[in-house]
Amino acid sequence: MSAISDKPNGRIHFDSRSILRGFRNPAGILLISLMLIVAGVSINYFFGLRGTMLLTLGQGQSDVYVDHHKAGIPADRVSLDFIIRLDSLSIEPHEQLYEIQLWRQDPSYSAFLAEGETPIPRRIAVFAAEQMKINKIRGTDFRFRLKELYPNFSFSYSYPEDTDTIQPKAPGIMLELKTAEGNAVVTLRSDVPNRDKLADILNLGAELEFHWDLPKDSLAAIRSNIEGSGNKILFSGSDRMVYYLFDGNIESRQLDNTSFYEIPGKAEMGFRMLHLFPDASYLQAIPKTEGNEFLNPVAKIEIWKHGQGYQEAFLYPDLKGRRGGQFQVPGTSYALTLGISQPHELQYTRSTLTLLDPANDDIKTQTLTHRKAITYRTDPYCLSGRGHRFSQAAYDPQNPDNITIRISHQPGNAVFFCGSLLMIVAVGVMFLRKNTV
Repeated sequence: MSAISDKPNGRIHFDSRSILRGFRNPAGILLISLMLIVAGVSINYFFGLRGTMLLTLGQGQSDVYVDHHKAGIPADRVSLDFIIRLDSLSIEPHEQLYEIQLWRQDPSYSAFLAEGETPIPRRIAVFAAEQMKINKIRGTDFRFRLKELYPNFSFSYSYPEDTDTIQPKAPGIMLELKTAEGNAVVTLRSDVPNRDKLADILNLGAELEFHWDLPKDSLAAIRSNIEGSGNKILFSGSDRMVYYLFDGNIESRQLDNTSFYEIPGKAEMGFRMLHLFPDASYLQAIPKTEGNEFLNPVAKIEIWKHGQGYQEAFLYPDLKGRRGGQFQVPGTSYALTLGISQPHELQYTRSTLTLLDPANDDIKTQTLTHRKAITYRTDPYCLSGRGHRFSQAAYDPQNPDNITIRISHQPGNAVFFCGSLLMIVAVGVMFLRKNTV
């Protein structure tokens, strides 16, 4: 009987039995497909490559850090037989997204470090910056939640108005400095070693020094000691006075909370007195934000051990060369910090990569974009060459000339896909045979 035959009623009939004659043993096809799948997986495992590469703008790189996907095994470094060069990197304007990051000093990596090397913490988890959501730190009994995220963090300070009744146990002065680099708030304390002075690190042209009591003979002694060695601005707390010792001359003014005190010869620079206090224990600092633009982001969290009371901590990211603030979880190797979401940053990046042979001859050049943005960009997601595929993996705005790309070389994929296709065919044949018997 043919596959298509005429029936007495004139209708065309499809005879599947004749097709099944070509597949006498679908179980054999299934076995072959399984063998091909295993072979493809084995080829990828033993001869494939998955890893990352850190590229710097204008420089070529051939070293790849290989992923092992096994705890306690550090990333191996292998070299490709060609070079990848980052020719351009552009970032579209966007609003940065912040998240709480969990880092860990992994002891399992210490055994692989050379003598004198410091273990590098690994980021092992991220948490969305959702207020009041309780998050658990895995492997511990600690929980935390974001209490407040301040886009442009600062403190507002308050002190009791009636200071005459407060004994000078821990006296000090709080100043808002106006400098060429911007404004800064500093506090000088006479009860804390090395906190009563501030060297001229802000280019005010003078050193700042605070005394609660500054008798005339002490002022004269200070004046004689600094002649020819620099300028000083002295604050006397008990009588609310400020003394300018500039170029061997001395000038005094009364301190109050409303005046701006200019630096001699630098009218655009100076200071305001915020608080003059006899005891720092009465000084209250209240967190606040100066607007909603993310200029100085700080996260206030509450963290506690299960069944115990909580404590507050402030986290801030690495910004403009400033080291980020982190909270070390007590008794653990974990630390919490505020960080910029790299996957979010990656969505707005475009990079041009060039493949070169060892003689630096161009093989292929292509501009890449992030996969989520392909819907409105013409740039591709992946670059292929020499049997490898390259795609953008991470971008850190604190290192604007660097980008991490992901590299994949899977020579067993063709065998794996052939086996998968045969398996589909074998299962289909078995299904048809069952329904035609």
